[in-house]
Amino acid sequence: MPSRQECIRILEEEGCEPAVIEHCFAVEALASKIGVLCDANLDLITAGALLHDVGRSITHDIWHLVRGVEILERREIDERVIAIARKHLGAGLTLDDAKGLGFPDGDYMPSTIEEKIVTYSDNVVGDPLSPDRRKTGKEASWELMEKGLETAAERALALHNELCNYCDEDLDKI
Repeated sequence: MPSRQECIRILEEEGCEPAVIEHCFAVEALASKIGVLCDANLDLITAGALLHDVGRSITHDIWHLVRGVEILERREIDERVIAIARKHLGAGLTLDDAKGLGFPDGDYMPSTIEEKIVTYSDNVVGDPLSPDRRKTGKEASWELMEKGLETAAERALALHNELCNYCDEDLDKI
């Protein structure tokens, strides 16, 4: 498992913009708070949160997910961290979603608590290229709905509710 310092070094070596790195720090901060509440693996959350957007060193479109997985695989990063990077988009992608986008075969739906925490945190922290205040779970879902991504919006809200229940905490208030 790469340390926090190693993750930061990877982001810098891969050429991530400062805004992307700051975004990853914000995702890490929130994900770590949620991880404590949910008794999750904090080392995995730290590495996953910091490296989830490493593919933005190549592109800022939806393909940053695939490029990030390629970077992490090339660097032989722990598969659990790679899984977080692969599954962080929206509230996950179904097989049909991934196929429709032309993504390589694979599992793009978060399933472990750590994958879900980083995915959720990324959703509510927001896009690194258009930073604004942290969103609530409902606001993050609504943004997806406004983009015409109804199914993704439903999954995002369901993920918010699942984590609130799992952690026995209103995550909008932490």
